[in-house]
Amino acid sequence: MSSIYDAILKRRSIRRFTDEKVPDELITKMINAARLAPSAGNMQPLHYVVVKSPTLRDEIFENTLWAGFVKPAGAPSFEKRPRLFVAVLCDTRIKKENYAEDAGLAIENMILTALEENVGSCIIGALNKEEISRILNIPAYYILDCVIGFGYPAHRCDCFDDSNNIKYFMDENENFHVPKRPIEDIMTVL
Repeated sequence: MSSIYDAILKRRSIRRFTDEKVPDELITKMINAARLAPSAGNMQPLHYVVVKSPTLRDEIFENTLWAGFVKPAGAPSFEKRPRLFVAVLCDTRIKKENYAEDAGLAIENMILTALEENVGSCIIGALNKEEISRILNIPAYYILDCVIGFGYPAHRCDCFDDSNNIKYFMDENENFHVPKRPIEDIMTVL
């Protein structure tokens, strides 16, 4: 990639993955990029649980609302599910509220670092947080913010301008198409 902006233009939520594993070195690099993200007051309340186990990945997947706008077609076969999940947690012993900005910045660092190595991602906030916390044995003093699925993309995803529609869709080849509000609809210059 030639620039950060190019990476941002390329980054899309991926919902079908190949069976290729994400290398451990890249996982460490992604978590380090998250660790180095800005944090309000430098409090650094975030913690990351990396889930590589196929059994745990399957249990987590079953507790998400994967590609909710295109269900049932949105749910991939077992072979095309993420090869890795990262659960993003906030430690309430450090910070009890207003951690969403920290999480968002850390997540963006993580997914752009993954993209640099051609690894796609999908941030999942629509999930059964209580059950996933139980599955991962997360202590009660952590708040589960979201989970992110990672893996090598097995489909294309493109964006197009649309002022009237926000619903993404999957075509007959399992490629995703994502409408985005045009810049003139979202920007005011004074």
